[in-house]
Order: sequence, then C-alpha cells, then structure tokens
Amino acid sequence: MKKSYVIPAAGLGTRMADFTKGQSKEILYAGKKTVLEYCVEESESTDYDDIIIVSNKDKKDLNKFIKTNLTDIKIVFQDTRKGLGDAVRIGFEHTKADFTAVALPDELCIKYKKLWDKMWNLARSTDSLIIGAKPVPLSQAHLYGVIIGDYAKYDVIKTIHIVEKPDKNMIPSRVAAMGRYIFPKLFFKYLKTDLSEAINNYIDDGHDVYTVEYEDDVFDCGSPSGYKKALRYFDEGAYFAS
Repeated sequence: MKKSYVIPAAGLGTRMADFTKGQSKEILYAGKKTVLEYCVEESESTDYDDIIIVSNKDKKDLNKFIKTNLTDIKIVFQDTRKGLGDAVRIGFEHTKADFTAVALPDELCIKYKKLWDKMWNLARSTDSLIIGAKPVPLSQAHLYGVIIGDYAKYDVIKTIHIVEKPDKNMIPSRVAAMGRYIFPKLFFKYLKTDLSEAINNYIDDGHDVYTVEYEDDVFDCGSPSGYKKALRYFDEGAYFAS
C-alpha cells in the first residue's frame, strides 16, 4: 500500500498579515521551529513513500526556506489559487498513492502521534476516509467546518455531513475539522472544487467517512489568537525564518 503525505501551503494567510508583515505564515516560528517544520515532523509518525508540499511560486520566501532547510521534501506548485481542495488534488496527482494523508500547517498539534496512529488504524481497518477533528467552543464553531454524525466509539464519529462555516445562530456541532485527513484514492475523483463539498458528495454516494476527535493541545496558527496561544505555550517571542 502506497502512502503519501501532502502539506498544502499555497494560501495567502490574510488573517495573519499583522504578524507576517508580508512573509509567508508557514515560516512563523513557535518556539524553536517554524509551524511548517512542526507539520513536516508529524510525517515521522508513519512511513510514507512521498512527502510533498504544495506551494505557490509567488511565495518566494517559503520556497527558499523549503529548498534550504527541507531538502528531502518535494515541492510542487498551485499556479492559480483555487482553494484547499485544488491544492490537495495537485498533491495527489504527484503521488497517485493508495492513501494520501493531508496536514495543514495552520494547525499545530503537540501530541500528534496519538492522533495519526488512531487515524491510520481506522483507515486500514475500514478502508475509509478519515478526518481529524477537535472540540471548539460554540462561539468559535462558525469559523470551521463542523462535523455531523453519530459516535461509533467515544472518540470516533461515523460522519454523515460537514457544514462549512455554519451560521452563528445555527451551530449543529462543536466538533470541527482541524486540517488532518486521510483520503483513499477513490476520493480524488470527487475533488473538483471545495474540499468539504467533495467529502459530502463522497458520503452521499454511500462511502464511509469517520472522524477521530483529538482533545490534546492544538493551536490554530493561521489566526492571530491561536498563534499567540502557541507562543505562550512555548514561552517564546515571535520570530521569522531567515
């Protein structure tokens, strides 16, 4: 079984403009590493045949950082920014793996091995699409894609739908997708536009999707408040990659 690990990193990161000052958000430091390096480090929890970062040619500082510091990793480009779903599709096209793990560097996971072990065990045993998720306050749920489904185990949800950024007054769930996925090869024919829409179409066609709930420390480093929490966790100031 061929497995690949894809990191989408082509986005502009407009929410973080005050921190990045024009630099790519993926090379913000939290502690002694950039958020991108933490995301790459997660790939060590499983043996992957390919590790790919999907960037954009305009992100020259990020591309230089990857070529200088992450020399064993393949970098490919999303020429036109068409969203996360398109970036994931581009990563898959360069691997054609049986299963493709996707990790967004925005979400900094501390105890990631436990999460990936659960996700991969479930993917192997069910041959299904797996989503990593986290509980969020109701006041923040409208910022995420939230999971609707029934608990198969205490931390595993048989997923029936994802509501992307729901109305503040109609929050169906506090369980939010956190940018960790395992996609079987079959899923990629559904991936034409939006990622959540593609997952919902996959479910509607009768395919199983499970969500693993992760309750350890995770920081949304794609938002100013989440990044500040990560800095406090590491007790460090904000630094940039050179």
